[in-house]
Amino acid sequence: MPAEGAPSSRPAAIRLIDAYGSLGGVVKAGLRYHYAQDAQQFVPARKLPTVLGDAQEHSAMYRERFLALRKALWQSSGNPTYVDSAVEKIASEGSKMPKIRVKGQGNTVGGMGGMMERISINTDVEGICVEEPPKSEDQSLLDPRPNERIVITAVENLPGNPGVKFVFGLLSRASEGALHIEDVHENVRLDFSQCQPSAELIVADASFVLLKGEMSALGDGVFHVFEMMMPPRVSRKFCDPTVDIFGSTARDRQLGNHTGLLEISEIGQPGLESAEDLMVVVMGEVHLDDEETFDKLSDILFGFERMAQPPPAVYVFMGNFTRKPVNLKSAKSVREYRACWARLSEELDRFPKTMANSQLVFVPGPEDPAGVGGLLPIPPLGDHLTQGIAKKFKGVHMCSNPVRIRMDLGGQVVEEEDGSLSNKADFMAFRSPDVCRKLYNNCIVRQLESADAARKEDRQRATNREFFRAISRQGHLCPVSQETQPVVWGLDHILQLYSPPNAVFICDHSVTPHEELLDDDIILCSTGEFKRSLTDDQGFPFYVYRPFAPDYRYCVERSNKNVMHPHSALVMYRNRGGHLLQNEDIMSRILVAAGIRPSDTVLEMGPGTGNMTVKLSELANHVVAMEVNEGLAKEVEQRAEMQGASNMEVVTGDFKRLALPHFDVVIANLPYHLATGFLLKLMGHPFRTGIIMLQHEFGKKLLADPGEKIYSRLSLNMRMFFKAERICKVPGRAFFPQPQTTSVIIRLTPRVPAPKVDFEEWDAMVRIAFFRKNQDVFKMFKRLTVLNMLEHNYKMWCSINRVPTSTLCFRDYCLEALDQCNLTFKKARRMDYHHFERLLRAFHNKGIYFVNFATAPSRPSRESFVPSFAEEGYKFYDPEEEDDFLSKVEGPESSDDESRADDRLQRLAMKTVACRMFAVEKLHSELCEFDVPSLSVRLYVKKLPEETQCICAYLPLEGARASAEVRPSGSPAVHG
Repeated sequence: MPAEGAPSSRPAAIRLIDAYGSLGGVVKAGLRYHYAQDAQQFVPARKLPTVLGDAQEHSAMYRERFLALRKALWQSSGNPTYVDSAVEKIASEGSKMPKIRVKGQGNTVGGMGGMMERISINTDVEGICVEEPPKSEDQSLLDPRPNERIVITAVENLPGNPGVKFVFGLLSRASEGALHIEDVHENVRLDFSQCQPSAELIVADASFVLLKGEMSALGDGVFHVFEMMMPPRVSRKFCDPTVDIFGSTARDRQLGNHTGLLEISEIGQPGLESAEDLMVVVMGEVHLDDEETFDKLSDILFGFERMAQPPPAVYVFMGNFTRKPVNLKSAKSVREYRACWARLSEELDRFPKTMANSQLVFVPGPEDPAGVGGLLPIPPLGDHLTQGIAKKFKGVHMCSNPVRIRMDLGGQVVEEEDGSLSNKADFMAFRSPDVCRKLYNNCIVRQLESADAARKEDRQRATNREFFRAISRQGHLCPVSQETQPVVWGLDHILQLYSPPNAVFICDHSVTPHEELLDDDIILCSTGEFKRSLTDDQGFPFYVYRPFAPDYRYCVERSNKNVMHPHSALVMYRNRGGHLLQNEDIMSRILVAAGIRPSDTVLEMGPGTGNMTVKLSELANHVVAMEVNEGLAKEVEQRAEMQGASNMEVVTGDFKRLALPHFDVVIANLPYHLATGFLLKLMGHPFRTGIIMLQHEFGKKLLADPGEKIYSRLSLNMRMFFKAERICKVPGRAFFPQPQTTSVIIRLTPRVPAPKVDFEEWDAMVRIAFFRKNQDVFKMFKRLTVLNMLEHNYKMWCSINRVPTSTLCFRDYCLEALDQCNLTFKKARRMDYHHFERLLRAFHNKGIYFVNFATAPSRPSRESFVPSFAEEGYKFYDPEEEDDFLSKVEGPESSDDESRADDRLQRLAMKTVACRMFAVEKLHSELCEFDVPSLSVRLYVKKLPEETQCICAYLPLEGARASAEVRPSGSPAVHG
């Protein structure tokens, strides 16, 4: 919790420690510090680091790492504790007294050893025993005893020194391939044939290790290793809080001109209650040339900007910033790379709150056009490649890879977990050039925890832990040899973790995303690629880190799922194509075009966050907002309560499943793929004005006139029912998230009076005509499939309405309707709605229906009822005209049991018939199938031998099947 502290004249600030700042960059790195053995402390280096260093810098690079880790080794407080053999020898010189332990007590009398063991012993004291110091061969690195104290022997003292010894040094490989251990003075060849390595740590070339072994008795200068492990982790508790090895000093007196640390901005953000609310957002490998990644990045910035609390103090974006490496020799490749940054610059203009309160740090990747020869650290991107985005925005900074960021609270202090007070916290961001894979490819130890795991997931998880532990124990972000990953010798201190930061964020392709390791007082996190496959979806992972809590949270953005960050109550669904209108000018034009009256009821489809809804409530009598997104619907309700708008009603649900209420004006900003369904639903609803937001290409098709190339069936339907006009064009930047296309606003006014046509009939006819809209209409209606369908419907209509069929060939009979309207040689794309309206009327006058022939109005005729089936040789009896119909059906009674059973079955069928009955006397085909929609009956008539015939009738509505009847030849069979 924040503690009260004395006010400080130095403001709270964020500082960047850059690798190349001291060479003239914008962000200064400061002087390099090295460890002075004589003074036993870090002191400023005598000269600035250089990129093209000499051989002395190569040896100094490993020497500085060795001395820093050895100092941490002496200061480690775990079990066992390590001491220098030289210091131990000096401290115990002149005293050969063993340690004294009192029986029944755990503490030794001479607990500190050496000079502290010169004590006088009272011989009268009972219960005192002499405890001999443990021998080296009885001690173990892997399984230490309680209060173990291990003496470390220098490598130069190994030759000629018999017995088991403990050694600390650097593993190096000689030219002949043999491994050696070396320190600042000497190196000794190693033999690992008897080695028992630690199973939880990974060891490779150029690693610093602790060894237990013995020099060969043959005098060949070989050290036989028995046990091996890495040194204990460097802890901040034992590091000098006033200085860091790379120059990120903490005290004011050390922030002079020679260090040049950039004090970027004050972090006393308005609305920030305490330092614990400070947030840092870290993203790995953000591809600016990927559309989906760019959209997600905009979503996250928008989500944090609209939070009640201030946006994150720092955004860290790690490269590579393009999916493909940039070829600096190709002008096209460079132009495309610069275009990505130009687009990002335009996008950042949409977030003024973020740019005023946040710092955006860009860390280049190994494939960005910044590094040379794959060397680490990677210099920052230049202004000529980033379109000067760092100069345009004060809060944008191009930094090296890695970069260290320090947040200094000035006078405010925060209580840490151990009870101490602190006013600073720092973290590092490192885009790894696949260091994890390189570390494992050069691994010396093969008995790893990951090798014993059975499942692939367990092996990967163990690999991640081993990689993080290697970085933590080695105190270096790239613990591999120079042959594996070259490093600029003079800038190796930037990669060191002395003193350790609070958190390290690493982006490495070989490490699983959202993998963390909490190692005492340091957090190591794997950000992963920003666009990475998670299960079946494309994932967009990033970290939200609170340096003064301390707390970190892993946030996952999933593609085509919720696209807002977890801190926001607003959740949008990308798979539904939601886009929020943010432009105030466009909203004003919509309100003017709608012509809302004080007595109107307005239906708003897709209110979003309620920006338009609030304005509508001030103009209309009643506003109904229909939203499918529950999160957005709740936000609209909250805004209505805050505005005190009692005339607003929010309906949550899909319009396709809900009935539209009564309204006078409708304003719709729907996902583009739902626009057609909504327009069709509006055709049967009375209203005065409709304002619809549509995709620009879709709007052009909607407003197309007859004769235009894009004129379509949709254009015809809109002209039939509405008068449509274009209001204005809306660019993509007016929305959030920004769509990939331009939009258009269209005003719809229903035609008065409304056309009196059956829409299903209309649509079926129009579909046939527009099957080939550039061909003559008569060709569409003389297709065999169309003629068969229309003839079937025509005969059914004639049968139901007792109208005689035409004696003409049906093909000629159908085309007569086109001739009557003078549309035979007309093309569909040149016909307006009144042409089709006249054509539909002509078809209906001839009894030709497309869909609803069963419900068509009947046309009684003066001629006798002759069903169309008579042409095929069928004879029908109408029970209304034939008085002796039942007697003909029943026929004479028979004496045999089979006939009586058939009669009973037939009479039962007669009693259950609830509709018009027909009798078929003669059959000319083997199997006939008739559909009678008005009766909901399908008739199956099959011709049997001449003496009998079988007729089966199915009743689809009842789900029942009528009985099969066997009748003598010449007797009609009845079905219903």
